[in-house]
Amino acid sequence: MSDDRLHIDFESRSLLDLTKVGTVIYANEPSTYVWCFAWAFNHDKVALWEPGQPIPKRIIEHIANGGTVSGFSVQFEYHMWNIVLPRQLGQVLPPMTYQQLDCTQARAVVMGLPRNLDALAGALDQKHHRMQKDAAGRRLMLQMARPRHVAPDGSATWWDDPDRRHRLGLYCVQDVEVERYCEHYLRPLTPQHRQYWEMDFRMNFIRGIQIDTQLVEQARDLLALAAKHANKQIRRITGGACTGIAQIQGLRAWLATEGVETDSLDKEHLQALLDNEDIDGKAREALQLRQDFGKASLAKIAQFVRRTADGRMHGLLLFNGAGPGRWTGQGAQLHNLPRPELEAASVEYVVRVLRNTYYTAQEKYALLEMLFGAVLPAMADAIRGFIIAQPGHKLLVRDFSQIEGRCISRIAGEQWKLDAYRDYDAGRGPDLYKLAVAKAFGISVEDVDSYLRQLGKTMELSLGFAGGAPALNKQARKYRINLADYYAIVSQSVSRSAVSKAEWGWTTFGFKTGIKERTWMVAEMLKLAWRETNPAIVELWNKLDECAIAAVREPKKVFTYRAISFQLGKIKGIPYLMCQLPSGRILYYPYATWTEQTTPWGAQKESVRFMGINPLNRKWTSSHGRGGLWAENITQGDAFDLIAAAMLRCEDAGFPPVLSVHDENIAEAPLWADDALYGRLMAQRPPWARGMPLAADGFSGHRYAKK
Repeated sequence: MSDDRLHIDFESRSLLDLTKVGTVIYANEPSTYVWCFAWAFNHDKVALWEPGQPIPKRIIEHIANGGTVSGFSVQFEYHMWNIVLPRQLGQVLPPMTYQQLDCTQARAVVMGLPRNLDALAGALDQKHHRMQKDAAGRRLMLQMARPRHVAPDGSATWWDDPDRRHRLGLYCVQDVEVERYCEHYLRPLTPQHRQYWEMDFRMNFIRGIQIDTQLVEQARDLLALAAKHANKQIRRITGGACTGIAQIQGLRAWLATEGVETDSLDKEHLQALLDNEDIDGKAREALQLRQDFGKASLAKIAQFVRRTADGRMHGLLLFNGAGPGRWTGQGAQLHNLPRPELEAASVEYVVRVLRNTYYTAQEKYALLEMLFGAVLPAMADAIRGFIIAQPGHKLLVRDFSQIEGRCISRIAGEQWKLDAYRDYDAGRGPDLYKLAVAKAFGISVEDVDSYLRQLGKTMELSLGFAGGAPALNKQARKYRINLADYYAIVSQSVSRSAVSKAEWGWTTFGFKTGIKERTWMVAEMLKLAWRETNPAIVELWNKLDECAIAAVREPKKVFTYRAISFQLGKIKGIPYLMCQLPSGRILYYPYATWTEQTTPWGAQKESVRFMGINPLNRKWTSSHGRGGLWAENITQGDAFDLIAAAMLRCEDAGFPPVLSVHDENIAEAPLWADDALYGRLMAQRPPWARGMPLAADGFSGHRYAKK
């Protein structure tokens, strides 16, 4: 194999929209056609191939010999070469393997840089932005990617004329120039990250997940009927003021006439309104109907139609979608499926009803309404069941239990918590949520009832990364907990220090949050009590921030706290704050500098400022580091390394993963596969996590579910 690198970029057209169906379905669509591809070896001048020309012999030989193929989001080029071009040309081409691919986009996101090529070029050349993508060319590309006209018989007319083809070719050439320019600034993937990327490719673009096509089709029919019923109900409730359940502005206007003012009807605002006991009557009925309809969105179920001829969905995970390395969902968004409110047996019954082809949609609707009251939430609970194993196989599912709490406790050295997890796993200790609230309140675990346990759960899920009263209140609302109801018991149970600090905090800055006083006071007292009982984790926040600031102040010098190290270094002239995780993997923070910022209580504080992708608006912007942020990134990065290492281990043993949802690994293996062995492999600790209590719970079966 030569050391040559082939840079390549394809432009195409299709009756399908690539952004809606994903690469695999797009490539397998018969109407998909390659307009052209631009290519260059190493630093040679970029050339253009167009239909009617022979494919250069050097390209064919390079790919046949396993030479490196570089591209931006290069899985697209892989599918164009392997599927579309041979079909279009009627010519056998040497297969391009995923092992020979080098994805510039993957390199970029691993280094904390933008996923979009134009944004990446701008981020790498902030002063001059010499390598901009062609905006006009992009508009032309989007136009030529879709048909100009589709006749009733399905035949298409395309934007196909010499001038447009010429301009599209120039745009394609520029894309290769920009991709090659960006690659110069990016580190190659480490062997560890290369393993993760290749596993992602096998899951996303080779295996995919099997879908119960009968269930999906039947569910779509019932959902369409349910939408009609919801529209009819909302018209009845509002007296015709709102004619459809999806008419948000109309519903908000009608609610205002009922004395309910709201700026939004998103998930959080809906729940807050429903938690308000003063809202009743028709207003409550309308809000509840809107919430039910939102739980089972037409868009999510419609996504399951986007599958290949063999009934499999692909491309559901976004590599390094979250900064610390974790996958995020795309397409059907399986990472934000609703957690079932029904018992497992009831969910299984809903699936059976939905799959039934003997009942009409109206009969199914009537049956589910009779048994469960609201049909839409029942359907939402069944969405996981759309995923099944192919014939002769089963799904093996394991989920790491409370993994983030275990990771941060190990990293910080919070020994009582590690012992508690270990005892609970062995069946000789109490539930951690009960133990957390017992320690905070200074009471015995036996005195913690289900009422107080909910507080413990809320504290553990919201406070581990230096979250304050607003974060705890937000988590409480998610679990439908009214913190103000706990004022008496909390103020009498926590330390006097926590009470006095909370009182000072309210008068200093708490009143500015928009949270009611008693609610804020309870949240703040719980926060302070939690911090008193988790001193090692609090120390971790402080030490991580000190190390990060020191590293930026003294470039090239390494600053370490426990198993975490920070160092500022330059890569191709760009300063990166690099944080090494226990596994050895590095998190990157580009353009890191030292600065000062003002705290909520008016003090000046040293901090690290860096560039990154804002998780809310996905824009490239500056952010400030803080102890809680470092702790969150490190903990989530550590959790990802654990699940990724486990998935590789299981794959090597014959349990190929087909999906990962948060801290859950879903593999598909023959019916005779050893489920107990799979569980043991999942629970193994890598060398860098020695001493960590690790528990992997789950099941095996034909259909995916939340156990």
